[in-house]
Amino acid sequence: ESAGLYQLSQEKITAQENFKGITEGLSALLGSKQLKDFNKEDKELQNTLHALSGIRKDAVVYREMQATQETNIQKVNPLLLLQEHCNTQKNQKEQELKQLEKNKILLEKEYLLKQSIASLSELRAQLVEGQACALCGSLDHPYAKGLLPLVDDSQEQLSEIKKQITTCQNELRKAEIELTKTNQELALLTETIKNN
Repeated sequence: ESAGLYQLSQEKITAQENFKGITEGLSALLGSKQLKDFNKEDKELQNTLHALSGIRKDAVVYREMQATQETNIQKVNPLLLLQEHCNTQKNQKEQELKQLEKNKILLEKEYLLKQSIASLSELRAQLVEGQACALCGSLDHPYAKGLLPLVDDSQEQLSEIKKQITTCQNELRKAEIELTKTNQELALLTETIKNN
């Protein structure tokens, strides 16, 4: 037993000498720095690593936002072209509709005039070539000879132009709806770009 105790005490002395040697070696190696200084530097390094990790995450988010922004900006040009096309279509249909309305008014006047001429058959029957007309005083009576303008032709033309006006109005409404939709998309996209 005493041999075992002696051996333990020798191992303890050896361990203490080894620890003292390691401590002296570390002190010589580290110079004047203490362990608490290393702990402080380690903490600072960990904080720096944590901050860099946050910056890296922010950079990833920024790159994603930038990619989204670029995608949104690329969508603007086609929408601007579509907006321009819709405006052109709308303006063309408005001009076409105005012209059709003018033509309709002219055709309505022509139709009424032809109806009026056709309704004067009793007076026309009384006209004598070379004698003055009781209504206008004219000596020439072209319609007395049966050369009456065709009212049916004017009715057909008037009916056709009314169909064209309806078609043009429908096309104009479609162009206005498309333009409104495009303007809304463009406004939304512009607002998205501004906010990012």
